[in-house]
Amino acid sequence: MFELSKNIGLFGGVPKNLRHKSSNTLRSMKNLFDAIVAVCGCQFANLVYLTDGGIPQYVLGKGVVVTKLVRTDIQVNFSYEKAVNNRLKKQGKEQGFEAEELKWGEWEIPNKVITYKGARYLRYYVPANAHISSVWFVNGKIATAEEFAKIMAYLQSKDKTSHKQAEAGLVDNQVVTRSIKFDSILRLSMNGEEWVRECEWQTLATSTR
Repeated sequence: MFELSKNIGLFGGVPKNLRHKSSNTLRSMKNLFDAIVAVCGCQFANLVYLTDGGIPQYVLGKGVVVTKLVRTDIQVNFSYEKAVNNRLKKQGKEQGFEAEELKWGEWEIPNKVITYKGARYLRYYVPANAHISSVWFVNGKIATAEEFAKIMAYLQSKDKTSHKQAEAGLVDNQVVTRSIKFDSILRLSMNGEEWVRECEWQTLATSTR
């Protein structure tokens, strides 16, 4: 299983498309959970994380470790059910969507934090106009063109449609939800503040600013 603490040292730098300048006030990552708990209303933020790429071993070969570094615009504390119904309303359709229970884990903080097997996950939503940049790594090195092509072919073969939303009438511009383990977050910028992972990870996290 991919562990950030064991793999962060493999990465010598962050590609330019993941960097941005920031004048935010820096905060310790250990205080991020409390900051998320304190969020009132829907809050826009920018997130950088490093995690397992979720690519089966048959794609690139047995024993190959695939990871991805992502920077994305997000929204925190956003009701999935309300979001889907709002988009149905904008499309002039009946607003009868009801969200199902979580398929894994349980809510610690509704619409914000999920707990699963002793770990906390940040629940977030991807705005329709979000700017998303990602870099794929294979065994700690940026994926070659050939490796990247195989990864993209696999991802494009997966059906990402929410059948639940489609049944409610929302086929286009569906609401996208994501969950990321708190331990995988390198940096989160929100409301003029920036939480950055400390110690040996700080060089990587701050070099994306």
